[in-house]
Amino acid sequence: MEEQCIFCSIVEGKIPAAIIHEDDVGLAFLDITPATKGHTVLISKEHYEDIFSVPSEKLEKLIVFAKGLMEHIKEKLSAQGFNMESFIGSASGSMIKHFSFHLIPRYDDDGQERPFATRMKFGSKEELTKYLEETAEKITE
Repeated sequence: MEEQCIFCSIVEGKIPAAIIHEDDVGLAFLDITPATKGHTVLISKEHYEDIFSVPSEKLEKLIVFAKGLMEHIKEKLSAQGFNMESFIGSASGSMIKHFSFHLIPRYDDDGQERPFATRMKFGSKEELTKYLEETAEKITE
């Protein structure tokens, strides 16, 4: 028997959550392991594994939902910025196979490192140029 998706259980009310907003397509709740004050998880109400499986019209609504929610959080919690993350696939660290956005308010003094503080390194300008050219070519073919 397959285990129930934790996010589906939240949508169904089987698992309690600090829900801060919902509409016909999405549900937003506070993360129980927040990176910063107001760290919110926005999930699709229907089960979709990741962004690739969400129908475009629903994804558009979720993006608009996220924007409005971030505007509201910014106003209410005086956030100076946001990180918006979606973990897609095991290489990203995804642990729950249900589409979500993490809306992480950022504050000048939140003590969090800048995301992707560790970057790819190149030994020379030529290596960087080769990487850029080869990668751009693969993506645009």
